Amino acid sequence: MGVKVGEAGPVALAVKRIFLIAFLVVTGVALLVFVGLLALVGGHPRQMENVMAGALVEGLLLGGAFVGFVTFERPWLRLFSVTGWLLTGLMLAAFPAFVWYDSMRTYYAYDRVFSNLAGTGMLAAMFFNLVPVVFLPRMNFVGRAIQGVSVGSLSLAAVVLLVMIWNLFGYDPTIELALGATFGLGIAGALAVFALSKFSLLKAPDPVSAVATTLRLFCPRCGQSQELPLGESACSACQLKFSIDVEEPRCPRCHYNLHKLEATRCPECGQAIVTDAAAAPA
Repeated sequence: MGVKVGEAGPVALAVKRIFLIAFLVVTGVALLVFVGLLALVGGHPRQMENVMAGALVEGLLLGGAFVGFVTFERPWLRLFSVTGWLLTGLMLAAFPAFVWYDSMRTYYAYDRVFSNLAGTGMLAAMFFNLVPVVFLPRMNFVGRAIQGVSVGSLSLAAVVLLVMIWNLFGYDPTIELALGATFGLGIAGALAVFALSKFSLLKAPDPVSAVATTLRLFCPRCGQSQELPLGESACSACQLKFSIDVEEPRCPRCHYNLHKLEATRCPECGQAIVTDAAAAPA
């Protein structure tokens, strides 16, 4: 049974449009805010340094939010994406004010708490935006293990970094070593996932490979019953030539195998699917 491609879900399309419009608006506003801050600080070295560092962080947050937009195509990763977008929006709204305050203020006792909260918010936003990207490639068992170890290592690195941000145990070289080890392992694993996926070493097996490589049929000329291989072949009795092709229904967006699909949407990416039976007039 063939399938026809329907339009993507209206909710998914609406969310995408809202995200892209908001992304462009926020990027423009952030640029104007930091240009204004640079003009306001008047070239003071420390204040200029704070503003430029803040602009870099804003750029990383915006980039992370856009990367997280990719994971929205996978339903089970959407919770991560939406959480990352919300945290990013909160930080984008609050961080310019924090940079301005940090540049213009004198020291107050609660300044450290504000700094820690800002660092925690940025870390959480980047984590929820970027970590799900590691799960995007569809991998086999070994690949999924590498994905799990990578995300686990990045999670531990985030915890260690939170400990450092809040200075929970004072200065300890062991904590820095733990951060380097967990972060390095996580990044190496993430790069390995995409490299191995690119070269097809650890990709999940193609569902079509489960289809038998031979087909039993009757020759339409001599009636001989036989099993013939897929592709180019010929009748074993009368040598009538055959060209046997099989193609399972697939989602054209993500190529997910739709064999035995009962739902009206692709379970992998949410693309609407209309079967021939459903499309036929009553």
